[in-house]
Amino acid sequence: MKNLIFLFCVLFSVNAFSQANILNASTPSEIGIKNFDQKQSDSDSFLEFDYIDERDILWSKIVYEKIDLNEKLNFPLLFPVNDETYEKKQKVALENFKRKYN
Repeated sequence: MKNLIFLFCVLFSVNAFSQANILNASTPSEIGIKNFDQKQSDSDSFLEFDYIDERDILWSKIVYEKIDLNEKLNFPLLFPVNDETYEKKQKVALENFKRKYN
């Protein structure tokens, strides 16, 4: 009885992790081709929201975080490739500094 339950669990777990498009493909060439729903779920765009008024915001939180520029991941912030983006970041940082201390 234990073996039967174990076999059932193994077969169910294998079936649960199988690829859905293999089951729906009528020819082997259709395996791996995404359907419309899969293509929509893969889009990495942001959700578009309507305009939110100040009165509609019930709660908000601003978090400031120190960035360690000695870490390799943050090197593009210290040594930027594009000069235009570096100038924009400098201007934004200077404006934030002025707002904070004035």
